[in-house]
Amino acid sequence: RRVLFRSDKYKIAMFQGWDVVLPPEEQVGLLANPLTLATGNWGPEFMGINARQADILKAAKRKVAIFIIDTGDGYKHPLLKNAAWNEKGKDFTGASADGDDLNGHSTHCAGIIAASDPNTPLGAARVLGDAGWVKVIPYQALSDAGSGSFSWIKTAILSAVQEGKLLQQAGWAVGISMSLGGTVTTPPADIEAALKSAQDAGFFVVVAAGNTGGLGVQYPGKSQYVNAIAALQQVTGGVNRAPYSTFGPEVFIAAPGSGILSTYKGALASLSGTSMATPH
Repeated sequence: RRVLFRSDKYKIAMFQGWDVVLPPEEQVGLLANPLTLATGNWGPEFMGINARQADILKAAKRKVAIFIIDTGDGYKHPLLKNAAWNEKGKDFTGASADGDDLNGHSTHCAGIIAASDPNTPLGAARVLGDAGWVKVIPYQALSDAGSGSFSWIKTAILSAVQEGKLLQQAGWAVGISMSLGGTVTTPPADIEAALKSAQDAGFFVVVAAGNTGGLGVQYPGKSQYVNAIAALQQVTGGVNRAPYSTFGPEVFIAAPGSGILSTYKGALASLSGTSMATPH
């Protein structure tokens, strides 16, 4: 199969025959500037999370483990030290596990969930990560170049289901976050079965809707066993759908996705895409 994301800025006909290729705009981070360092990630502010940090911590009743199936099998970024569960990280690409994210995409997604910096508000669940209530588990199913096969993704999902069931037995709630996707005519039966097993186990699974800018949620976002996430951008007076964000009846919700500041290759950087909306 040759499937991939496309944006109206970048159109790629084929790329090495991979099932999934991260779009270029999701792989080149804009380095933080004084303004973004002061305001941090606008997502938690827009969603009302920043104003409720203390209430959120008081309300926590169950620890949450989130498998991030993406480009890294470990998080070395210092702002993820409290939330990263690197001991459980795995590589499914066939490459030697390096315990790192050389691409940066997975690190950015993890930071949107739980990056914690005393000077810059970043992760939506940072207060829970600091307290040990939220852990992010790096599962690498995309190469360091940001491409991968559905077979890698399927194996990662099945492993997450197996590991997640053990965590559930220990009292954890479990989620899977996949900021990836491709175009398929017929959903692969083996991946559908893997996703169904995650849903049957009680996992909450979120997947990027895609960056085509048009109608037709990408796969596996359009699977009946997941929740597809579209992207919002800031505009004067509020927010609207980001112009690159794929739409369709499978979309579960839209979340902040444009100009998102998060952890990235040892620094902080802003990226845009439904990949950034998904971990929100």
